[in-house]
Amino acid sequence: MSTARIVIAVLCIFLTDANRSIAQPRPPAPTARPDFDGMLLPGQTALIKSRFDDRVAEVPEALGARVRKDQLLLRFADDEHRVGLERAAAVLDRARAEFDRARQLNEQSQLSKEEFERAQTGFRLAKADHDLAAIHLRERSIVAPFDGILAERYVDPGASVGQGDPLLRVTSISPLRVEVLLPESMLSALRGRPMLKVTLASPDTVLWLPVRRVPALVDPASGMLPLQVEVNNTRGRLTAGVSCRVEVLQRPPVRR
Repeated sequence: MSTARIVIAVLCIFLTDANRSIAQPRPPAPTARPDFDGMLLPGQTALIKSRFDDRVAEVPEALGARVRKDQLLLRFADDEHRVGLERAAAVLDRARAEFDRARQLNEQSQLSKEEFERAQTGFRLAKADHDLAAIHLRERSIVAPFDGILAERYVDPGASVGQGDPLLRVTSISPLRVEVLLPESMLSALRGRPMLKVTLASPDTVLWLPVRRVPALVDPASGMLPLQVEVNNTRGRLTAGVSCRVEVLQRPPVRR
């Protein structure tokens, strides 16, 4: 075979392979599921401010301490109110004794109706004054509104505060919530009740959370959809405030 024929044959093979490559395009690479920035936040937060212009007498818990509902967190100076409650209690005891004596005499028909009613009214007024003094003393103390963490402590014992000054901030341990902003194009996917795959930055943990409530409002300025999903944290293993990555999945993963 001549050299020219060999060259022509090689060119024909090359062109045939090139045409096959053009005629059979490569399959598209699978697209990755989009994920979004999120935060793991406390389910409840209470910023407690002062109702009085007064002096702080006691803040028994340290910053970061775990607290229980109705546990004492702060006490204002209350000596005057304690004395007022003791005085009201003494007046109430005397009024109760006079009323009991008036009731016995009334049952024996040895006391006029007016005198009995006067003793009864005195007892009621004394009880009301005692209850009011107890309320005023109770208002001098601040207790935890729910189980949680003392996240901020703005004052120490001896500090003078004004009305409206911040005193404490309490955040819940459980439940927590994942908060993420999604584009409004995800609205139809959320209506299918998908699962969220939430990957926490610290500690390295993956949560699988069902979407049970679809947001009813899209921010018209940004076109973003705020989504919040509750996270059970009764064992206290998760820490609020960490960032996370959120993926929206149409069905839960297959566990093996």
